[in-house]
Amino acid sequence: MDTFYRAWKNLDGQLSLVQQILHNPDVFSFAEHAHHKVATELLKVQPEIDQSELASWKSLELLDTLLHLADSSHSGAVMDMFQVAKIHCPDVLTLGLIQVSPGRLPSSY
Repeated sequence: MDTFYRAWKNLDGQLSLVQQILHNPDVFSFAEHAHHKVATELLKVQPEIDQSELASWKSLELLDTLLHLADSSHSGAVMDMFQVAKIHCPDVLTLGLIQVSPGRLPSSY
């Protein structure tokens, strides 16, 4: 799984692959593989995002990878991907962005 999350030389290819994975969780899902989960224990009501379409958003590695891609001139495409999480699991997305390595958030956010 480290291959998916590390910085690629072909950022367009990495972006395309991540987009396809997020759009087709029945074929492959980040949530089914080892990852650090967004700590949601702080929430008063635990989110119910066990659906395969949304479960990937609990991956801190995915969020970090997307932020790296946004830093590398793909911010529009990354923001489009974030819209799904923003609509269906905004609390998990917000907590995940907070929990990503300090100093990792690009200045445009």
